[in-house]
Amino acid sequence: MKTRVVQVVEATIGGTRRHVLDLLSGLDRSRFEPALVASSERDPAFRDKMRELAAGGVEVHEVPMRRRISPLRDLVCLGRLEDILSRGRFDVIHAHSSKGGYLARWAARRRRFRGRIFYTPHGPAFINRELPLPAAFYAWAERRAARWGGKLIALTQAEKRALLDAKVAGPGDVVVIPNGIDAGPFASLPDGRSSRRELGLPAGGIVVGAAGRFVPQKGMDVLVRAAGVLAREVTVALAGAGPWERRLRREAAPLGERVAFLGELDGMMGFYAAIDIFVLPSRWEAMPYALLEAAAAGRACIASRLPGLEEILPEGEGGGGLFFPEGDHEELARTIGRLAKDDALRLGIAEAGKKRVAREFPLDRMIQRISRLYETGETS
Repeated sequence: MKTRVVQVVEATIGGTRRHVLDLLSGLDRSRFEPALVASSERDPAFRDKMRELAAGGVEVHEVPMRRRISPLRDLVCLGRLEDILSRGRFDVIHAHSSKGGYLARWAARRRRFRGRIFYTPHGPAFINRELPLPAAFYAWAERRAARWGGKLIALTQAEKRALLDAKVAGPGDVVVIPNGIDAGPFASLPDGRSSRRELGLPAGGIVVGAAGRFVPQKGMDVLVRAAGVLAREVTVALAGAGPWERRLRREAAPLGERVAFLGELDGMMGFYAAIDIFVLPSRWEAMPYALLEAAAAGRACIASRLPGLEEILPEGEGGGGLFFPEGDHEELARTIGRLAKDDALRLGIAEAGKKRVAREFPLDRMIQRISRLYETGETS
């Protein structure tokens, strides 16, 4: 008999959504019957993907969860989740991100769900500096929901330590399963010169790239300030969009063509082909796919020194990454300058990162470990 698994995810975009979609497409259909409960509140276009999933045999339910606390809406969503769980005859509930994790586990408790429950925070809410209430409140909410049962899936050992330190769960209640990617497509990038031309970037010199939403978390302003310190031969290319775009353009205006805004790109292969160095200047992260992709594409990577990121790319030429203190644009500029001037160092770091991602973070390994968790409650 197949295991019926429902993924529950709040109104989310980016890495969390990608993780869920990877699970839905990667689970062995001879062993699992997948279902999805999701919200399109942050991205109405996601409904197109929901219809595509439904056409492919995934049982899909849309529940209008919002990312932020919204008491009346949350109670409505709780009722919808209870109804779905009552009718679904699921064997496994896998909830994602704070709102989805809280409501799904609450609904499971109210409906006396007897199957397995898993929750992946994708960075617990109490590390998110954009949320309106103090971190202590979100830690309390995580502890409360954890008492309703289930096992937590952390993406890094650092995330596990954060959950244990906040007393959200005990050591036996948290398993670490990192994100994974299919590194194969990144082995054959488009021609770099053609990609630069298509993106409007200079043919010569070093190009430093960053990709993500233009929001405080992603720290693009730190990279723009670093650009003002860098040599004129270095161009900074920003791929993405978001509410901070006007602010970033204003800060970058005095630098002219030394900072290029590429907009949201349909595909990232040309972007990776066009750049020499990838920077992740974030203020907080869980386990970002962008860092995995850039390393898989053979680009030297620099990142904020945040918990968990050195687990992806240990620091140094042999590990595949370089790090700078979060928010320190002058140190970021110095680190970029080192790589820009030293071809051997830059290429050595790039090659080490590429090998590490292919070896340590394959997508099929992530799918296999989570599949075993669904079926047995253990990863090995």
